[in-house]
Amino acid sequence: KMEYGKLRVIISGGGTGGHIFPALSIAGKLKELNPETEILFVGAEGKMEMEKVPAAGFRIVGRRTAGDAQSQAIIELADGSAVRLSRYEYLTPDKKSMADLGGVSPDVVSYQIEDSDMDVQLEAALDILE
Repeated sequence: KMEYGKLRVIISGGGTGGHIFPALSIAGKLKELNPETEILFVGAEGKMEMEKVPAAGFRIVGRRTAGDAQSQAIIELADGSAVRLSRYEYLTPDKKSMADLGGVSPDVVSYQIEDSDMDVQLEAALDILE
């Protein structure tokens, strides 16, 4: 088992459970490995993380964000009818589309293993810390 000195960690991200709950899992494991670890979450004001993170016992600072904007598009169908589609488009703070700028690529990719209780995202994070 590796020994770590006191760590000070900032975890940023949220908006959905798909981001928040893996981050909370990682934070919990860091505290388990080293109870002296200080963890600060940074999230978006008014988003889900502002409730879930403190409920899990961690400190969070809320920031105003400009990272995404919801838009709706009306798509005409071949039979003459139409459907309204709500979608999210990720924007930079100056309102440029991330897709138009080439998108975003992850530094680390992890995949869920079918029929496994293994926390793949946590394992990938721990591998990086080693």
